[in-house]
Amino acid sequence: MCTGTLKDAHSCSHALYSPRLQVQVAMSKFRQAYVKKTSPLFDGESIFKQLHHSSFGRFQSAVQSVNSLWPDVDLTFELPTVIVIGGRSAGKSSLLENITKCSVFPRHRDVCTKRPIKLQLKQVSSPEAASVQVWYKDTCVSLESTDDILGHVEGIMKDLNTITNDEIVIKICQTDVSTIELVDLPGIQMYPPELYQQTTDLVNSYVNAPDTLVLCVVDATIPSLDSSVAIKAVRDANKLPRTMLALTKADLIQDEESIVEQIFERVLGNSAETKDLAGLAGCVAVVNRVSQDHVTLIEAESAEQAVFSKLFSDPAEAYAPPEVQRQLRSNTTTSQLIAQLDSLFHQHIVESWTPSALALIQRKLSKMQRSITRLGPAPESLDPTTVLKVLVSQVQQDGMWADLAATQIKISITTDQGAKFCNLSHLDTVAAANQHAWGSYSWAATSNAMRIAVLHAIDVALSSTAYLERISCGFMEAALTPHDIKPQRFKTLKTLVHDQVLAKMLEQAFANCKPVLVQMVHDTFNYCHETRQAADMFQVLDSCMRGCILQHIQACLGEVTKPECMPEGFKLEEDAATSELRSGVLSKIGKLQEASNTIRLIAGSAVTTDAKAAEPYDASATIEQHVHTERGDSSADFCFTWPDDDVDITTVRATKRRRKLKRPSNDQEACKHIEMS
Repeated sequence: MCTGTLKDAHSCSHALYSPRLQVQVAMSKFRQAYVKKTSPLFDGESIFKQLHHSSFGRFQSAVQSVNSLWPDVDLTFELPTVIVIGGRSAGKSSLLENITKCSVFPRHRDVCTKRPIKLQLKQVSSPEAASVQVWYKDTCVSLESTDDILGHVEGIMKDLNTITNDEIVIKICQTDVSTIELVDLPGIQMYPPELYQQTTDLVNSYVNAPDTLVLCVVDATIPSLDSSVAIKAVRDANKLPRTMLALTKADLIQDEESIVEQIFERVLGNSAETKDLAGLAGCVAVVNRVSQDHVTLIEAESAEQAVFSKLFSDPAEAYAPPEVQRQLRSNTTTSQLIAQLDSLFHQHIVESWTPSALALIQRKLSKMQRSITRLGPAPESLDPTTVLKVLVSQVQQDGMWADLAATQIKISITTDQGAKFCNLSHLDTVAAANQHAWGSYSWAATSNAMRIAVLHAIDVALSSTAYLERISCGFMEAALTPHDIKPQRFKTLKTLVHDQVLAKMLEQAFANCKPVLVQMVHDTFNYCHETRQAADMFQVLDSCMRGCILQHIQACLGEVTKPECMPEGFKLEEDAATSELRSGVLSKIGKLQEASNTIRLIAGSAVTTDAKAAEPYDASATIEQHVHTERGDSSADFCFTWPDDDVDITTVRATKRRRKLKRPSNDQEACKHIEMS
């Protein structure tokens, strides 16, 4: 309120109503009402989330699975660097912000991009390894939070007066990001000439670098794409197949004819200027967030969807064929641009990564298969009887029989001073008979005692474990003989052979041969009493008893390989070391095969958006209406296809704007309507 003289009051009143002051007051009120909104990092649909759920994410998961198997193997692949080029104020930084959902790129008019800004994202294995750093030249600044990045970068930019190739590197290491690099380049400035030369040289150096993808940003409002220096740089570098064209500021085009020519025809690839860009990876129209952050990136995304939804609600587009509508929608909005960028990454993965990854996996698989072969067939794939047959066939029987002969009953006759004496030995125990003259009473008593001793020796010999131990030893030696089955690894086979098969076999053999041995002894002694040819007969008895025992053992050995001799429920089990080794190798084979299958599926699949899947649309084609009337239905389905006349989408759109179309109620009205159009 003004106080004082009338003159002062008049001056105050004049000041209150001056236009300049009114503008200042309005701006002050706006600033008071304006609230800057911040967007959390990576919040919303971004290229990183798209990569995580697409071919890249599946490929990385397969690679990490392979790397985890061998500490000395580091199978790493790096995505091509995405470089963003375009004219000054074309919306490069804003678009990159939308794609990444990272508010780290200066976008205000007074802080233009004077240095290449490289955003480096790196996935780390643990939260402890997370970090945020900003590098410029040789200086590194570690920041507490990602919220501090933009202010720090803007501070560097404000102190710069010229454009050089010194990069500002923003390095963010987190567990939930994809390892990727994106570079926001200074905009190409047309004047003065020296600045034009600096910016174009800088752009060309990045565009011509190997292993890069180009995001070429062009203002959609420019009358001709041929005037874009950024597009010329891409064409000169032969990078069109690795370049996505982004038409920004699509919301600024309001004229109906301009919308069709500068947005629809361009994204459909039907304009003369886009036809000259043969091989271009794609063209997408977008709407960026304005430089004032009065909406979040999520809100800006919704606003962009609303802009294009309004464009597509026009009757002319509503009557367009479904495939054309799909193609238009697949080439508009930032989300579709992200999807098409992902398809470029997919193509790079298929062409550059999968051959070397599959070759390495195949080498590892071959090595693991050889390891499995060296271990022998899996126990569950073998019949225990077959393994036992292999074992029996490999027993060195000649050597085993020779050793067995040394452990059997041996009877020998010695002569001392013309008198004949008989000695009986079993194993290491020697029993010597008293020496008596042949045919005397003493000799007869000794002979009977010897008969009893021999029979006892037989009982002792057949109940001894010496035979079992020696035969088991022969079997275990046989198990060490090289064979594809590798019998020595089966711990249960050792128990089976020693405690069950051989023990049972020897028990049967001894039961069969004992009556024969006893009869041999009686026959020998009886014959000796009659003929007095004791020495010869005892030598025969010695050989016969040994032969009898070996014969019955050998006969029973032939029976042990019969299935009925195998204990019920017996299973082959490997020893702990072999089992653990097999499990480890099989686990590696399983992971390698899974990784190989994943990568082969990636190589065999095609990441297509609706825009890629749709047939190319020729806007110079004309409208042919088809009226389909079904019997019993008074209404007709009225639709358009686009084959043969000279009516283009521009004309149709203008016509529909001038006269609101009503759906024809019958065939006649439909025909009249087409004639009028």
